Amino acid sequence: MALRQLLIARQLTDLRAKKDELAKAIAEVEGKRAAWRERESRAEAALAELTDESSAEERAAFDAEAAEIEEEDKAITAEEDANAEQLRGIEEKIPALEAEAEKIKTRGQAATAAASGQRKENKTMETRRAPGVSEEVREICRDSEVRDFLGEIRATRAVNNATYTIPTVMLPLVISAIERSSKLLKHVNRTVLKGDGVINLLAEAPEAVWTATIGKINEVNLNFYQIQSFGSKLGAWVGVPNPYLADSDENLAAIVIDQLGQAHGYGLDKAILYGDGANKPVGIMTRLAATTAPTWWQSRMPAFTNVSATNVGKLSAASVTGTALFKEMMAKLGAAEEKYNAGSGDLFWAMKRSTFMKLQSELLSINAAGSVVTGAQMQMPIIGGTVEFLDFMADNNIVGGYGSQYKLIQRAGVEMAESDHALFLEDAKAFRSTSRWDGMPLAGESFAAFSLSTTAPATSVTFAADTANA
Repeated sequence: MALRQLLIARQLTDLRAKKDELAKAIAEVEGKRAAWRERESRAEAALAELTDESSAEERAAFDAEAAEIEEEDKAITAEEDANAEQLRGIEEKIPALEAEAEKIKTRGQAATAAASGQRKENKTMETRRAPGVSEEVREICRDSEVRDFLGEIRATRAVNNATYTIPTVMLPLVISAIERSSKLLKHVNRTVLKGDGVINLLAEAPEAVWTATIGKINEVNLNFYQIQSFGSKLGAWVGVPNPYLADSDENLAAIVIDQLGQAHGYGLDKAILYGDGANKPVGIMTRLAATTAPTWWQSRMPAFTNVSATNVGKLSAASVTGTALFKEMMAKLGAAEEKYNAGSGDLFWAMKRSTFMKLQSELLSINAAGSVVTGAQMQMPIIGGTVEFLDFMADNNIVGGYGSQYKLIQRAGVEMAESDHALFLEDAKAFRSTSRWDGMPLAGESFAAFSLSTTAPATSVTFAADTANA
């Protein structure tokens, strides 16, 4: 029952996230509609100014403008209808799942009360609940396997290290914490794989052939390529004060999950953008900067293409601002191509918050000249795509593209170990967490980078030093 409630909670989280994303899309379409109304009003004023003396050129220009306005109206209406349909679907699913979750919760409480006879132990557990702990954590802590796992952590006071495999029922929350902490994990193409192995992937889709109705059908080839995945270990250890360990199971589980998620999510984001392939995945910027096939380019992959000039750029001069700035930026970022074998794609752009604010300030200056403001609410202005803030990126740097063309391989198994020895004098226990990942961009053409200064985009960042193995 606990597992089903957990799954429902995950579904509700996903639906609410989709609803938030949809709200951004709806707001963007509303902006388009407002701009369209202004354009329509200007056209109505222009129509009123047409007279019998108006030239043929003036009438032709008005007719062309009217046709464009009509086509734009159809496109915006289609977006409005699609968003409304998606919103209806989400709003229909959420109440049904909430009702099912409430029923499961009620049945679970009734069964627990009947089995225990409402013992004093249950009352004690209720008083020990922390108000900041989520219902998902509280529910999962009722599972016997999780209680045993947390009990071992709390009870182990020996100097010798102890290693635990996180219970299967607890793993979804741990992975969910990593997903919440990572800004980029939700944008990339992720596969869970057990052990080292080879992943077969389709290359770009072939083109079907037009022929006469009674003509023979042409054969096309499905081209596959392979990625040999080895999996690099992502790990960290943190200290948790012993007084926290004496608190409730819920508090302890929440601390473990939060620490695991933040440590691994941050490391993953760095690797997805700047990993060098040495004991870590290959990053998007690393691929963009490569001018020749590097050592990590495998023999079964498609022919290497150099995109370091076409898909990477910088401002031509520090004096470039406003419309000129956006023209130069769009020339490079717009080079990111959506591949047919990747479906609709998930367009995203990573940058520091200060970089996005610089873009917004340029839009404000354009708006003062009479243009339409776009790109609010964490959307890339003009080009489109979700904006993600990453504080480890250099100022003025923008990196991104179609995340569906980045293959991230998640190895099965997240492990944690603990020891009292390392932090004995600090009255704390050290927790160590590990996970394994691999990955690389499948098509360099699907990504791009740009610098809002005359300095080229940084091709690397500093990763946390591996001092333990120095």
